[in-house]
Amino acid sequence: MFGAALLAVAVGTTVKSGQAAAQDDLDNRLHTVSSLTAAELGEYFDRARSIELLLADSATFRAFEPDGAPGSHHLTGAAEVPLVLDPAAKEAAEAMAYLEELYLDRISEACLIDANGHELARVVRGIVAPPEELSHEEASASFFAPTMQLPAGRVHQALPYVSPDTGLWVISNTTPMVGASGQPWGLVHFEVALESFRPQVTDAQHNISIVDVGTGRVVLDSSRPLDPTPAEDADFGRPISAQMRTLLAADTSPDPTTIDGQRRSFAPVPTTEDNANRWVVVVSAPAVGGSWWASMGPAPVAMALAAVALLVFAALNLRASHRRLRAASLTDELTGLPNRRLLTDRLDRALAFGTRKGLTSAVLLIDLDRFKEVNDTLGHDYGDDLLRSVAARLTAAFRTSDTVARLGGDEFAVLLPEVADQPAAIEQAERCLALLREPFVVQGFNLGVDASIGVALCPHHGCAADEVMRAADVAMYEAKADRRGVLVYERSLDGHSPSRLALLGELRQALQDDQLVLYYQPKVDVTLGRVTGAEALVRWQHPERGLVPPGDFIPVAEGSGLILPLTMYTLEAAVAQAKAWLDAGQAIQVAVNLSPRCLVEPTIPDQVRQLLHRHGLPARLLRLELTESTVMADPERALGALMELRNLGVAISIDDFGTGYSSMSYLKRLPVDELKIDRSFVMDMLAEGHDAVLVRSSIDLGHNLGLAVVAEGVEDEETLTALRALGCDVVQGYHLARPMPASAFTDWVVSRVPIAVAGSVTVEGAPPAR
Repeated sequence: MFGAALLAVAVGTTVKSGQAAAQDDLDNRLHTVSSLTAAELGEYFDRARSIELLLADSATFRAFEPDGAPGSHHLTGAAEVPLVLDPAAKEAAEAMAYLEELYLDRISEACLIDANGHELARVVRGIVAPPEELSHEEASASFFAPTMQLPAGRVHQALPYVSPDTGLWVISNTTPMVGASGQPWGLVHFEVALESFRPQVTDAQHNISIVDVGTGRVVLDSSRPLDPTPAEDADFGRPISAQMRTLLAADTSPDPTTIDGQRRSFAPVPTTEDNANRWVVVVSAPAVGGSWWASMGPAPVAMALAAVALLVFAALNLRASHRRLRAASLTDELTGLPNRRLLTDRLDRALAFGTRKGLTSAVLLIDLDRFKEVNDTLGHDYGDDLLRSVAARLTAAFRTSDTVARLGGDEFAVLLPEVADQPAAIEQAERCLALLREPFVVQGFNLGVDASIGVALCPHHGCAADEVMRAADVAMYEAKADRRGVLVYERSLDGHSPSRLALLGELRQALQDDQLVLYYQPKVDVTLGRVTGAEALVRWQHPERGLVPPGDFIPVAEGSGLILPLTMYTLEAAVAQAKAWLDAGQAIQVAVNLSPRCLVEPTIPDQVRQLLHRHGLPARLLRLELTESTVMADPERALGALMELRNLGVAISIDDFGTGYSSMSYLKRLPVDELKIDRSFVMDMLAEGHDAVLVRSSIDLGHNLGLAVVAEGVEDEETLTALRALGCDVVQGYHLARPMPASAFTDWVVSRVPIAVAGSVTVEGAPPAR
């Protein structure tokens, strides 16, 4: 009996400790979810404020300033409504419509309002309002008076209200338009539907709420939709409990607390100046149960029996936990499909069985094309929903004896343990491709999906799982590169073929034998016509093949680990050339592209420092260029590396701007001083309206962040003239000069004579294109 009592006490102590640990674990999970959600919402406030100030700084809106330049609109107090929309008002509305595209699924209405409360232009869900629908009573709106009292550069973010234009619960962002007199002559205003924040408060395991501390009301709740058709004078949200209101009034970030049987964690949303919203994210889940002995009788026998029962329960629960953990280790968390580990296990068994029975098995490796565009454009919530829809469609399309798996990212695989022959496997793959090309409906959007499918068969392409998977992978990447849809593996496609290995060996030898040369393309100041620097571009002077372009050997270097030595070789040659120019009396800044692999290499800053010291080159004459995607792949690590490089005095550029996805908060934090607009937008800006808007917006964004702006791909005089009118700082392209060897570049700089022709810069004496 004494032993049983000791057992009961021991088990009780263990259970109590386990409950304390479980509560700590629950608190940590709730804190993580609440903190991340609050950070995402804080990112919205920060980004909305930045976009509002960027929009207000547009010359398009300054055309309405009463004290503006000749030809601008002189406003009066009269509420006159023109029969047709003024061209300037139309341009302003189009600019706001483009703002909606930039902030997709967020902005539901945007407008420009004068100091008398008259709307000058309005856009609702991308549709420009006709003149007769423009309001002249906006001065009574809740956001109007607080905004008109603000100085320039401040943004008022209003409490939730029902929008008279969209009929939705919204919050708004409004900033004054201040004229030359220093007085606001109007304001720019846009509304954001509260339902657009629902992706941030969606979590299958927890209930997430946004609470406004000032009003004591729930802004948004993951378990309750907002009223879709509220009255304009409706009370917003339900009030929080008195206990929670008291708790938040004392501290907007209290420790996790149990309220009404729910464990709750609180995280204040980072706010900005003039924001009427004081939001706190509240994440809740059922609290951990009380002490087990509270309901037990005092009898020792009962305690012993309870202890034994708990031990049995613990053993069963442990066994069930092991089963759940094993299942979790074999399945994909997002889609519930088998993961790579389970697929490999089933493939091993299918191949072993097929070899004994003389059967043919096949693997279809599927990679979704342009899936990143869905994440970048609509957000990761849409991307996750799309992946789940793809998983469901694939599962329904194949037999129960087949295995549909998700390998990670946007990559899926199908194991066909028994197929008749290769044509039958191709038929299955083409049927799968046709199914994926049918539109998917994701949160109200019709999304088109394409895919690339690699096919490998056993025993034709291998009899081991890793051999078959590698063969399917090679075929898939070749199908993606050639846009062939479905492709069966052939030995000639193998990326590790003798020819590729030979090229890799030759590249290593080229680095040792100095076969790589640098070409330089000038960067020219738009206003002054002077050379501001040069971009270094590597070429391979192959002893047998001649001049090999970078597209033929850079991918080989990226995939083999040679990219770091290749980058250091390029840096060494570029720094040496910049020092030679400096010694000759020409201080020319040289720019070198930095690979994503190099940016995360911890020794890069120190290697660059040693390189500059060895050649005696001032750090300001070296510029490193990296793309948006390079930074966003690992923002925190990239920020640390760039800060070290910037502290050395090295200049930093964001290259190919507009083709990736930048977080506004990271773009502000990066220690860059130059932004390069991608050539694809510059080359088509005169023919494509959206490209022109993007170029103009990028120039405005760069200047508002204090950055110089470079336009690549300038191919003609008309584009150069347009860029000058938009205020671009520096240009680069074939219209000025093609990339050339260092000696030709030196001659070009010395002999060129910039001449102003009709307000533009032309170049005389440039060497022939190479």
